Amino acid sequence: DDIMEEYLDESIKVCKNKTFGESYDKEWALKADIEEMEAKNMIDKGIDITIISECTGLTVDEIKTLKE
Repeated sequence: DDIMEEYLDESIKVCKNKTFGESYDKEWALKADIEEMEAKNMIDKGIDITIISECTGLTVDEIKTLKE
């Protein structure tokens, strides 16, 4: 019970931290940028779109828009 209570207290502190969400959003945006750059490099090397999708986590449609 003490461990769970400690976990809940920490969770509440994080949720109340106004900059936490902003940092999290920036991290996801940076990750997306990196995935797109990796995909563009793979496209330039002639790698199949389905393989690029598997490697980057981007959808085939997202990769096709990068190709244009």
